[in-house]
Amino acid sequence: MWEKVNDYLYKHKPNGNDTKTYLEKNLSNGEWYIFDGDNIDIRVPIGGLFNNPVFFSEQRLNPTTQIEAKESIAAFSLVSRDGYVVKSDDVTQRYKIVGIVASPVATGQAAEVSLSGIVVNPAWNFENGKSVFLNGTTLSSAPPNSGFCCTIGRSVTATAIFLNIQNPILL
Repeated sequence: MWEKVNDYLYKHKPNGNDTKTYLEKNLSNGEWYIFDGDNIDIRVPIGGLFNNPVFFSEQRLNPTTQIEAKESIAAFSLVSRDGYVVKSDDVTQRYKIVGIVASPVATGQAAEVSLSGIVVNPAWNFENGKSVFLNGTTLSSAPPNSGFCCTIGRSVTATAIFLNIQNPILL
């Protein structure tokens, strides 16, 4: 769905300019819009689509899995399928990223891991529509300088990202 929306807007962008597209919820009326942030702002209401359980059940929007934590994991850390915090300077972990935990997890405990979808952290302060990277053990708008680079998603607000883990690039 997201790819189809973004593909449509990319193909129909004005004057061949770069398109910065993301979803936004209008707080005054609760309506969801597609926001195209190039030279001309286009807001396309997408109505009750998000309320349709066939397309957007909570599990489909934000799929999760559980892993056993092999070490203490801080909230909003990316984790590996082995149960460790992923570090961008450890190239052996580049293909092991599973997702992100939203709360701290103690060693030996089950960790609820978000695989994709919207993740909100009130402490974040990202610029809307920008890529978010794993840099060290934290999420950042700046890519790392060594190890591997992995885009983990795109910010949709200052405190929310759309988690969409991409293939890592060896630096």
